[in-house]
Amino acid sequence: MWPSLFGPGWAQQLVMTIGVIGVFVAALRVVLSSVARPREVVPDEIQMLWHQYEVGDLTQWEFQRRRRAIIS
Repeated sequence: MWPSLFGPGWAQQLVMTIGVIGVFVAALRVVLSSVARPREVVPDEIQMLWHQYEVGDLTQWEFQRRRRAIIS
């Protein structure tokens, strides 16, 4: 009774379904990981701005204005 419960070839269909779902999940992870990756340039520019602000080369208003321009 057990082999005929799901019909002939059910094991191969199950393996193929798991493989197809695995491929879709892997493709989704690749796409989402590349989209979610932050830009590497932004922290360095903001850190340079912060250093200029700490040293006194920038006023608070200039720092905020330039930080908004980098972030957006």
